[in-house]
Amino acid sequence: LTSGLVLVARQSAVAQKWCRSIMDRQAKKWYLARVKGKFPTNCPASIQHLKEGEVLNGEFQNIASDSMEKELSLEQRKARFAFGYWFTNSMENPDDFKNEVFQKQQPVQKWLDETLSSSTWLHLACPTRIAIPKDGICEAGSFESLEDDKYLKTVKPAETAFGVVRYDGATDSTVVVCRPMTGRTHQIRLHLRALGHPIANDPCYGGDLWFGDEEGTQACAAATKILQESDGSQAAVAAVSDTPATEEEISAVGKKTKGSSETQADFIKKTCVWCLRSNGNSKERTMLEFMIRCKGIWLHALKYEMISCDDKKCSIAYETEQPEWS
Repeated sequence: LTSGLVLVARQSAVAQKWCRSIMDRQAKKWYLARVKGKFPTNCPASIQHLKEGEVLNGEFQNIASDSMEKELSLEQRKARFAFGYWFTNSMENPDDFKNEVFQKQQPVQKWLDETLSSSTWLHLACPTRIAIPKDGICEAGSFESLEDDKYLKTVKPAETAFGVVRYDGATDSTVVVCRPMTGRTHQIRLHLRALGHPIANDPCYGGDLWFGDEEGTQACAAATKILQESDGSQAAVAAVSDTPATEEEISAVGKKTKGSSETQADFIKKTCVWCLRSNGNSKERTMLEFMIRCKGIWLHALKYEMISCDDKKCSIAYETEQPEWS
């Protein structure tokens, strides 16, 4: 769904250094996202305003460290995992500073040169969890009502810093730089939604599939209606929503065997859940499904900086081009 950098080490020694760099939270990552609204003015009042310096990697510093995580009780974990926001060089009035963050717009390159202790960054600490691993469904929040066992097993601290690049009044959207301090699944997408500014075209976390494109939105609605009328609403949703295969579907295709005169391509098509869902995948249906599927969200991996030596005093950076939507 995302675009941008993908790092692949050609030597195992390099891969190990990169993995250690990421696990030790020495790696630095910069992403670009395009979000709804005037970031960060929609930040909900229900999110607590914290003091700068209280939190590190999503955890309160005056609570036990990572090395003791397995020994902490449920109450200690809930006390340690921070849920709130703060600003670099913070002022007393958070509402005034939200407006200042919005006004502090600067080019991407300048944000890449900024440290987290300079300029005007908004930081959000908000725990996340993978709610349904098979379906890739993740959540963010305080999880106060979550069952104790699930909290202990699934909830992790998370923190991201954001800076404003530019605002587009015509579409009421903002391009922001994102710096994740932790590496939780869907972290940036979840944190932006929690702040009231979801990635504009991210349909899974508060965005609109055809954001800013009225013609595309209408075509999507028309395609959805046709598919529902032809298949029935439940089948249509299953066929076009990228929903993971069900146990029943897997069991059904698993019982099929390859015929002696059957080509490999025909056998694959016969045992492909998504081919079966789309009733033969005609050209007309392919176009209808294309109209209602997500073709990639506005989240772009722009730059990674990895530790490249054992003493952690040297690093190597990789950067790619900015996306056209930025």
